[in-house]
Formats: sequence, C-alpha cells, structure tokens
Amino acid sequence: MTSLIAHILSLSGWLALLIVFAVPALESSVFLGFIFPGETALILGGVLASYGRVSLWEVLIAGISGAIIGDSVGYLVGREYGHRMLRAWPFRRILKPQRIERAQDYLATRGGRAVFFGRFTAALRVLVPGLAGMARMRYRVFLPFNAAGGATWGALMIMLGYIAGASWKQVANYATQVGIALFVVVVLALILGHLLRTARDPESWAGRQVGRLAGSRPASWLLRRFPGQLGWLSARFQTGVPTGFALTVAVLTLTACGWSLGSLTFSVVHHVNSARLDPRVLSFFVGHRTPWLTSLVKILTWLGSGFVLWPVVIAAGLGLWWWRRQVLAAILPALSLAGAGAGSWLTEVLVRRPRPAAGDWLGAFSGWSYPSLHAAQALAAWGMLAVVVMAGRSLRTRTLLMAGAALIALVVGLTGLYLAAHWMTDVLAGWALAGAWGGLLIISYLFTPQVPAATAPPAARPAARREAA
Repeated sequence: MTSLIAHILSLSGWLALLIVFAVPALESSVFLGFIFPGETALILGGVLASYGRVSLWEVLIAGISGAIIGDSVGYLVGREYGHRMLRAWPFRRILKPQRIERAQDYLATRGGRAVFFGRFTAALRVLVPGLAGMARMRYRVFLPFNAAGGATWGALMIMLGYIAGASWKQVANYATQVGIALFVVVVLALILGHLLRTARDPESWAGRQVGRLAGSRPASWLLRRFPGQLGWLSARFQTGVPTGFALTVAVLTLTACGWSLGSLTFSVVHHVNSARLDPRVLSFFVGHRTPWLTSLVKILTWLGSGFVLWPVVIAAGLGLWWWRRQVLAAILPALSLAGAGAGSWLTEVLVRRPRPAAGDWLGAFSGWSYPSLHAAQALAAWGMLAVVVMAGRSLRTRTLLMAGAALIALVVGLTGLYLAAHWMTDVLAGWALAGAWGGLLIISYLFTPQVPAATAPPAARPAARREAA
C-alpha cells in the first residue's frame, strides 16, 4: 500500500486524474472500498493539486464524477444481481431473509437519507448503493441523494488533501478513522433502535430481557432508591412534550456551543491550537479568487447582514403571530438576532482581535474581527426561523428547513473568509455564539407555558360572525 501511494504521488496530468476518478468509481461498483478506501485517492488528488501537478478544478470534477458514477453502477449491480449474490453460501448463512426484507423496505421508502449519509461512513459507502438497487428504489430518487452526497464528500476530501499538502498522511488517517467511527455509531444506533422497538413486545427476545432486567434485584433496588432521579432521566427522552427530548437537545446544543466558544476564545487569545491554522486557511481563499465568484460572494454575504435580516425576522414574526397567535414564538427570531448581535459586539470589545491585512480585503470593513458578526447573525436568524416554522411539520420538512438554514449560515461564514474580512476561528466562534444563544432561548421557550389564543385568526372571524348570526 505504501509503494502504491508513493507511485500515485509521482503521477501527473491525465493519468493522475484517471486514478482520482477510477478509485471512487470502483469503490462500490466492485467493492474496492474494502481494500483501498476512496477517500485516500481523493485526498491524494488534492495533494497533487497542491503540488501543481494537476489543476484543482480538474481533480474536483474527476473525483466527484467518479463517486457519483461508481455508486450508480453499484446501484445497477444490486438491482440486477444483488439477490443472486445474497443467495450465495456465505451471505445465506449470515443474513436472514426477513432482515434483508426490512432493510429493503426501509431503503425503498425512506432510503434517500441513507444514500446521502452513508457516503460519509467507511463500510456503508460500499454497501448502500447495491442495497438501494436491491430494494428497487427508484433511480430518480436515488440519483439526487447520490449526487449530493458524492459532491459533498468528494469536495471535502479533495480540499482536505489540498490544504494539508505535505501533511496528507495525518489527514488521511483522521478521515479513515472518522469514517469508521461513523459506521460504528450508525450500526450501534440501528441495533439500539431495533431493541427499543422490539422491547415493547413482551414475547420478543428484547421484551423478555427487559422484563427480566426490570424484575431483577439491582433494578428493583434502584427503582426504590432513586425513583425521582430515574423518572426524571426517562422523561428527558420522552417525545411529544416540551420538557422531554426537545429540552435534552437544546441543553446539549447550549453545552457544546458554549464549550466551543470558550475553547476558540482561548485559542485566539493565546494564539494556539486552531488559531494557528488561520493564516493558511485565509491564504487558500485569497489564492482562489475568480471574478465571477467574487461578484456572487458579495451578494451572498448580505444574507448575514442586519440590513437584510431585520426586515426578514420582523416580517416573519408578524406572519407567525397571525398564524399561531403566540407572541413568544413570533418574537423568537428577533430575540435570537438581537442576542447574537449584542454577544458579538461584547466579545469583540473584550478580545479586540485585528482583522486580516487590509491588502487582502475585498470591500471596506471596520471594527474588530472576533467573532464574525455576519456568521453569528446568519445562524441565529435563519436557524431560529427554521426552528419555529418546523413545529408540527413532518420529519422530511423539518430536515429540509434545518438543512437550508445550516447551508445559508455556512455560505455566509465562507464569504467572510473569501472577502478576507475574518479569520477561520472568527467564523467558527460566530456560529458557536449563535448556537449557544439559540439553545438558551429554546430552553426558555420550552419552560414557558403556552396559552392558547383566545381569538381566531382574522381569516376565520367572518365565518364565526356568520355562524353566530
């Protein structure tokens, strides 16, 4: 493997691009990923681009197209030959038919998310396309999730290699470890979900084990000794109530973002850890500017400006009040935006970090750099709008709303780096500040009693008057 990697790093031109295309393409179509991970080839392609052997855009096109085409071939292989392969002796002894049927039913109905997120795990990236084909998932459903996952994963791996340069070995090792860790998490989550679903049936194996465990002496002692504490812990994972699972997620978000903000602030003040990467990340964005992209970035950065966000949250607040007649839900986006702005200003005054060199700026900027006000405001406003709108919606709608808000916040943060208005840690701190403040607002909202509206929406009043008459 070492000699193979060294040979790849000695290539240039179309031959190097062929390798970058072929390895991801063969990963799931002929199961090459079990031997040579696709992310390794993509990271090496990024390294070759950083050495000037090939163009970065050529590597991106080759790697992303290879990933998408390879999974499409894997889908077709699973569709035509998957069942024959599973009827072979080693698979027949390991996999039970009913489990295969359940997996196929899931992929056929809700498998789009599995296609997308499976791209980022080590083994699922090889198996999911074939399983989707076996499940007869419609290709017009498979293709967009496959393309989105392939483009995101391919671009991320290539850019990691491009930024890492000579340190590619460490980056490749981390990428592989993260992929394996995600695979383990997915498998454990599936096992836990299966056990929780079957535990409700007292006749199932999991139900019998739960009943046996609940009747054991240690469990009985714990229930007698800590009834309040165990009841409180169980309530934290209960869905459908404000102080259940929603509160748990909000508290975890507040904790994680608060810790991240403190860690980033320490790194910036003492110029250690992540702050040391700031010059290299900024030089990458400055070195890859193009006229058309500059024009687009200057437009997109307004999505994090108060001149755009305040009219948006005010109009959205009025619409939410008319729709739900709940004052707190209507003012949450405005409170989130105001808190993010105030927190950013206070942190700027305390840290007093200078902006990047003015010679790299694309625009006129003032004030201190840390944290990024645009990044904080974008996540605070668009994220809270998604949270209040998605109440009562389907899982698909909630996912799309949150993904859209996260995408806008990501784009706004990247515009700050492209325009050289902020360092990387400024943007990360802006997101962390907005997440912590948003988590605090959501916790307050969940603990506030929701009083039903006494009056009907304006559209319903004429009908009410006619009925009364």
